[in-house]
Amino acid sequence: MVGGFKYHGNLAQGQLLGKILSKALEASEKSLPRHLIPLPLHYRRLRQRGFEQTNELARAISKDNPSIITTPILNRRRATSQQSLLTAGQRRANVDEAFAVDARSSLPKHVALLDDVVTTGATAISAAKALISAGAERVDLWAVARASINS
Repeated sequence: MVGGFKYHGNLAQGQLLGKILSKALEASEKSLPRHLIPLPLHYRRLRQRGFEQTNELARAISKDNPSIITTPILNRRRATSQQSLLTAGQRRANVDEAFAVDARSSLPKHVALLDDVVTTGATAISAAKALISAGAERVDLWAVARASINS
């Protein structure tokens, strides 16, 4: 389902995935942050794909949980290679310092970073470092799926 959403533009599958994640968050007993920060695509990849999958997921989550605010303050500073084609070490190097927080934004102390699929966590770690450098004290990671690298 994630592949159909992400690579084939099936936005209905994305809405369903967002709803499933939303229901899982509602069932969580943890204190949820109010600010949800979707991991951005670089503008070139966005142009190719035609939509930003994490924004679509965030829209579905916010619809089910009106107290959660989508806060798109993270920017991808440079184009990176497609992570799914790289080894774990290459993934870390690929996204190192690839993200920046919009300087005009006020960053809450507790935020959730939203990704569609987490494999090595390299992208999330790089984005979290940018958020912490900009003033966040706690960054939670929310994702629809967890994958592993086939060696």
